[in-house]
Amino acid sequence: ASRTRLVEGGDELAWLSPNGAHRVKVGFLANHGTGRSDVSEEKNGVFFFNSLADLAAGTPSSFTRVLSSSLRSSSRSSAALYAGDAWQPRGGLEIDYGLRLETSRYGDAPARNLAVEQAFGLRTATPNWRGYLTDPSTIPTSCVGAPTTTSSTLPSVIAFDARTGSPRTRRWSLGATQHLIGPFSASVDLFYIEGLSQLGIPDANLRGDPYFTLANEQRRPIYVPASTIDAATGAVSLNASRLHPEFGEVSVVHSFLKSRTRQLTVGVNGESKRGLSVDGSYTYTNARDQSLGFEGEGPDDNTFGNPNVPYWGRADEERRHLFEATTTVPLRKGMELALIARLMSGAPFSARLATDINGDGTRNDRSFVFDPYAPTTDSAAAAVAAGMRQLLTTGPATARQCLPRQFGHPAERNGCSGPWVPGLDIRFAMTPKVSFAQRLTLSVTALNALVGIDELLHGRNNISGWGQDASIDQRLLFVTGFDPATNVFRYRVNQHFGAASGALNPFRIPFVLSLQGRVTLGSSRHR
Repeated sequence: ASRTRLVEGGDELAWLSPNGAHRVKVGFLANHGTGRSDVSEEKNGVFFFNSLADLAAGTPSSFTRVLSSSLRSSSRSSAALYAGDAWQPRGGLEIDYGLRLETSRYGDAPARNLAVEQAFGLRTATPNWRGYLTDPSTIPTSCVGAPTTTSSTLPSVIAFDARTGSPRTRRWSLGATQHLIGPFSASVDLFYIEGLSQLGIPDANLRGDPYFTLANEQRRPIYVPASTIDAATGAVSLNASRLHPEFGEVSVVHSFLKSRTRQLTVGVNGESKRGLSVDGSYTYTNARDQSLGFEGEGPDDNTFGNPNVPYWGRADEERRHLFEATTTVPLRKGMELALIARLMSGAPFSARLATDINGDGTRNDRSFVFDPYAPTTDSAAAAVAAGMRQLLTTGPATARQCLPRQFGHPAERNGCSGPWVPGLDIRFAMTPKVSFAQRLTLSVTALNALVGIDELLHGRNNISGWGQDASIDQRLLFVTGFDPATNVFRYRVNQHFGAASGALNPFRIPFVLSLQGRVTLGSSRHR
């Protein structure tokens, strides 16, 4: 739960030179914001199951619960002064330049506390579901009996490197416009963006050398001894991978990562004599960045080798293809209807394991993509190969498209792509005749109209996911055990890998319906 308050103000003064060659503006912005949030997760605990059969039987592989809440409060004040000029020395040429000064100030720094304790659970007996529901006080708060090797109660540390700075970018752009025929013209724009001082959070308490490697997975490093891995479930303990066993994860925030983005946009636009306008564009984006394995347990960060070593890969936020079309239709004098349609390629994602196996304490491990057609005499490997062949035959199209090129290799970072996502915005505007020279504009805007139509037709609890980014099952393999004699993990193939559903996305795009009125006061800006 969180609460944020923001107070903001600003003003801008613009001046147009008598000959129209200069449009000068000066202004300022200032704001003050406060926030308070409870960042505790899993207050009542989370059970992890290796399969649907285990879920039906009520036999989880592990249980995790955070026993203490963590309330955080913050405040920030920012201010900016700016001045700029749009200079037209001659027809067809415009030069924009300006200066902006910004400053920010944060509230009191938090007290120095390098040991933030976290509570970790362990594998338990069959949960008392009904009892937990009726009486939350019966939810476990301590281990039953002596702790096993897969529990962890080590304090964690978060620190900032003294050289950490704010992220920076360098941008280059080049554009050209050409008249085509009649009212239509075309444009081409090229962009190159280089990101510098991007944040990375390595674990300073992870041992540098692995205890052993997995020979059947191209020498994947494992940072805990084989003797500490639970053979029945394949569960590993964070404790055994620590340089200093009195601490758990020691996350040190640095700013040494980089990113590169290349973008090409081609557009065509035109307007008929009756006011009908059409604007269409296609954007191709190629974005790559460096990443570590410790920024989170979501889809953004994963690893196959050393999670403290940065490596390049396809950026998590990249959308390779984007088509946009805007049509504005004049209905009658003073009224118009605008439709903005989008079609965007899906979000990239990686084939992952469902749990941690390298011992770094985070569920961030990418899968090894076993070749289902490679010969083998091992029964467990043969079962995985059969599962892979079944997935390629009956599984989602996403899996069938991206996995074959990765056979026999570690899964690529963001080597798969989700389904395409459509979008639609609708805007109706009118300028009624009023006594002060038609300076009143009323508009009704429906943002993400497909989302609203989906809810209207199917109900809030039964949506089909129209206009939503799909929630994708990224787990290719489930860990089912470990063979200490051969140092090999046992897996089961997830037949739902790559399954996508916009209805299951917990971070849904909202449907927004807004009514706006705008009144222009004072003289015309051109006077």
